[in-house]
Amino acid sequence: MRLIANLLKTFLAPKARSFEEETKDPIKAQRAILLEFLKRNKDTVYGREHSFGSIDSVEEYQRRIPITDYAAFHPYVDRLASGEKNILTKDSPLLFGTTSGTTGTPKFIPVTRYSREKKKEVMNLWLYFILRDHPRILDGKILAVVSPEIESCTTCGLPCGAETGHAYKNFPYMVKRLYVLPYSVFEIKDYNSKYYCILRVAMEQDVATIATMNPSTIVLLCQKIDDFRDALIADIERGVLRDDIDIGPDARNDIERNLRTNTSEERRVGQEFRSAWSPELLKKKEISI
Repeated sequence: MRLIANLLKTFLAPKARSFEEETKDPIKAQRAILLEFLKRNKDTVYGREHSFGSIDSVEEYQRRIPITDYAAFHPYVDRLASGEKNILTKDSPLLFGTTSGTTGTPKFIPVTRYSREKKKEVMNLWLYFILRDHPRILDGKILAVVSPEIESCTTCGLPCGAETGHAYKNFPYMVKRLYVLPYSVFEIKDYNSKYYCILRVAMEQDVATIATMNPSTIVLLCQKIDDFRDALIADIERGVLRDDIDIGPDARNDIERNLRTNTSEERRVGQEFRSAWSPELLKKKEISI
């Protein structure tokens, strides 16, 4: 796995060096990015309304563009969702990323091919620096928990869903081969069945990294270990996936073909799990969840 990390670092190093050079003058770099975006989108509905084409400085941008919230953009997003083009960006949306809705109803964020390329650049930088600073991060498997890329569609048929799901499906192959979970697990609708499957697969893997957008997901996984303890132990010891959980055939097939067979090793793992995650130890707080 260290070879994979070194290959990835070598491939990503030129962009990382360029980024580090730009951090020596962040104001200059940010100004260039702002003016690039304004020029690119000056002929959109929103760009014309706010005279993007005549803005040539940060100060002018601050004078022209009001500080606002999502509600002000909602009418523009509705027009995009109905199929109109060139409203907020010159690039047509490929999908709408949805927020979690923790502060109100979920918000719909237009995602374009251009924005995905920009996000890919950022993710590659993140990957380079985490490999540089934590070289053992790929010494085991990656347990990433994301939301589905497509959860619904707009009136004109554009998909709506999570950008985390898209990123999961589009990381470099050398990273994806280290995933613990097949993508189909995230498409399981039933909440408890999804988390059961995540734990069933992950608990017999050598996990080196846990990745999630919200740290509360890790706490929840620990709580679900306690909830599912006996069923998980039984499945691990028998080398199966229980047949009474609410999942579709695709997810079941993806999971079952990667399960370990029922061997003495699996029985040992189950016995260790039974001992380490016993109610008695949890009650004594010798294991913290």
